[in-house]
Amino acid sequence: MAMFLQMVGAVFLGLILVLIVAYLWLRWKIRRFTSEWSSRIEAFAQNFNPAGMGLMYVPPMTIGLSPADESQATHPQELELATLEVQNLGFRRGQLYEMGEIGGVCRALFHPERKVDAVVCDHPLLNVWVEFGAHFADGTSLSFSNCNQSSGLDHPPGVDNRFFPGEQIAALWERFRHELPDKPLADVTADGFQQRFEDSYRREMEWRISRGGVTEEEVRRCVEMGGGEFSDEHCDMVQRAWRMRIAQHIDDRLREAFLATSSMSLTEYESTRDRLVFVHEHTSSEQLALYLKDADEDSGEEDDGDDSFDRQTRLQQRCQTSSPRSVFRELMDAGELRGSYKFLTEMTTPYAADVYVASRMF
Repeated sequence: MAMFLQMVGAVFLGLILVLIVAYLWLRWKIRRFTSEWSSRIEAFAQNFNPAGMGLMYVPPMTIGLSPADESQATHPQELELATLEVQNLGFRRGQLYEMGEIGGVCRALFHPERKVDAVVCDHPLLNVWVEFGAHFADGTSLSFSNCNQSSGLDHPPGVDNRFFPGEQIAALWERFRHELPDKPLADVTADGFQQRFEDSYRREMEWRISRGGVTEEEVRRCVEMGGGEFSDEHCDMVQRAWRMRIAQHIDDRLREAFLATSSMSLTEYESTRDRLVFVHEHTSSEQLALYLKDADEDSGEEDDGDDSFDRQTRLQQRCQTSSPRSVFRELMDAGELRGSYKFLTEMTTPYAADVYVASRMF
């Protein structure tokens, strides 16, 4: 579904709090960052422009809908009026859902003759909007939305999301019907809405993960849509935020899979859980640099900010030509990790990764 990534640019107000918390955390953990990176953050803050900053909020990689009631709606009257208008177009009212981590609620509706979904969404920052969506037998999809804000992000192949800000619901439906491709629709039912929604979102985010997050072109487009001026510092901060969220998501998935498939006893797992390290294709050069820094500290080496920055720069260059897994193995073989990590196993699902255990919890 298209609406979740429309919200990316709408959570900027919440981002202010995130940045404040992040600043306090950075002060506490500043020894783990190079002086160069700190100065870049300072320069970015001095030239701060909110336009396009919504991309700094990285949406969850997966999401689950859960049943909600009308008391959870922010704009209950507008939500009900829009729902009734969609029902008058031949759609049957379905479940009201809470939209997970992003917030807000959505009402599912289904057109039994045309086998088309409609969703009426209510979000604290975006008010109420409607989206019509069709899934085709060949796996492609089409959606029309009258949300006042689009994400500005690229769409995956086969996913056609179109935005008509402020369009009247009846006019949006007529436009959707007339532009619906003449090809077989998927055999869907009203009861399958939640699964379709969650699967569509998961596939879209998997596609974004495969691209490593947002591209420079996407960042530039979003900044310009917000009336701001693009900068390399802005782009770097946004892309780092996406890479960190993606890497954390993959780490979490791998950790779950490791627990489910490992021959370790529960006691053994509990003793190593916080020392497990997963190195995969989306492990960032910044994270590799932290592993090196931790190994230095473990061996009693003094921290030198300039040397750390030079080393991180070299790691970035190496990761451009080799995979993070290969780079980490090379660091192990060269003794640069000072024996602080022990190889445990290789994983192939849900992502390919090497699993190590650190000598201590850092």
